[in-house]
Amino acid sequence: MRTSVYCPHCRGRAKVRTRIILGTLLSKHYCACLDPFCGCTFVAHLETVYILSPSAKPNPEVQLPVSPRAWAHKREQNEPPAKPDLLPLLPFKPK
Repeated sequence: MRTSVYCPHCRGRAKVRTRIILGTLLSKHYCACLDPFCGCTFVAHLETVYILSPSAKPNPEVQLPVSPRAWAHKREQNEPPAKPDLLPLLPFKPK
């Protein structure tokens, strides 16, 4: 799966030329617009901000909050969350 990046000026597709990992949850992407009449080059940051479902192989160094929408869905099903803002670090085991 490829992530689509779009030019901030012409809104056309852009290609990631270089990626620099800044941390576990942050990377810097150097991009170039694919429209030859635009030619814009730019830098974009990609940051992981929350999770939608727990990992089967959790990294103990990563502490991400669960999506507010995922918590709302659990509340609708009357399932109490394990913690109010973080998932447990144990592997996910389906019921």
